[in-house]
Amino acid sequence: MLPELGIAPFRAKIDTGARSAALHATRIHTFERDGVRWVRFHIPGNDHGRGRSYECEAPLHETREVRNTGGVAQPRLVVRTQLALGSARWTIDVTLANRTEMGYRMILGRASLRAHKVVIHPDRSFLMGRPVPDSPRVAIAKPTRKETDT
Repeated sequence: MLPELGIAPFRAKIDTGARSAALHATRIHTFERDGVRWVRFHIPGNDHGRGRSYECEAPLHETREVRNTGGVAQPRLVVRTQLALGSARWTIDVTLANRTEMGYRMILGRASLRAHKVVIHPDRSFLMGRPVPDSPRVAIAKPTRKETDT
């Protein structure tokens, strides 16, 4: 679950071969609010293209070069947000990427897990229980003044 973005629990893949976390996002646009760069993005449906979609906004943390699953380097926008995994919560960096062809809308790489010393059991799934269906929440921050799209 990504509570600061208003995203209810959903399935994510833990991928120790990946360095960073990546979240499936579309309609990604940057803009400025009060002199700070922000990013607005859409998270479509659930893992199977059904269910609740989300419109999210977050401060842009940075742009980072990341190698995709094909090994090709590409620039990605990064947001810093809270991850809730079971009863534990901590802040992670999440890259925004088009993961349409992937089995999970989010992967958690080793950098997202290292700080909290998560233990991986590769032969087990859903050790903290299965995620509940998406809730009807939508996360959109209210603008405090005129925004300029870029």
